Amino acid sequence: MQKWILFITSLATAIVAMSCENDKNTAFDYTEYPDYFVLNSYQVENHEDFLIIQDTSAFNFVFHPAATMDDQIWISPDDFNNKVAIGIIREFNSVCECPELTIKSIELLDKTIVYQYTLTRVENTGDIACDMRCRPNLLILVDRNSFASVDFYENDTLIKTLDR
Repeated sequence: MQKWILFITSLATAIVAMSCENDKNTAFDYTEYPDYFVLNSYQVENHEDFLIIQDTSAFNFVFHPAATMDDQIWISPDDFNNKVAIGIIREFNSVCECPELTIKSIELLDKTIVYQYTLTRVENTGDIACDMRCRPNLLILVDRNSFASVDFYENDTLIKTLDR
């Protein structure tokens, strides 16, 4: 009987250990900052469109707060003491309508942030000539030491990987 109990206990322990080993997703906190726009002086073709920003100076080179009517949350220089900003900028030229960029999910898997977002494509219709330039963006702040890299998935396709 004792051997049977020992066997059952060992089996249960092994099952629990295996299930914990396979589940390496951890709770991940981030803050989204929708009230920022990409500065006109920032040229994506000369710089990056996927960013890990370490300090205020680099942040101010790319982003600026937008004046909006909703409750605004701003990033302060002190935030960069223990956090980094992760930004996505998509640029579209000669369009009639700006595509939407939305966060689908953000998870931490084995020290890699899996950043999934959706980009809705807007097609120009007919022979209408449009000359609008738009740069939808996503901006989040995360703990500086919580990750080693970021995988960016656009519409479920891996687009880019950045190391911290």
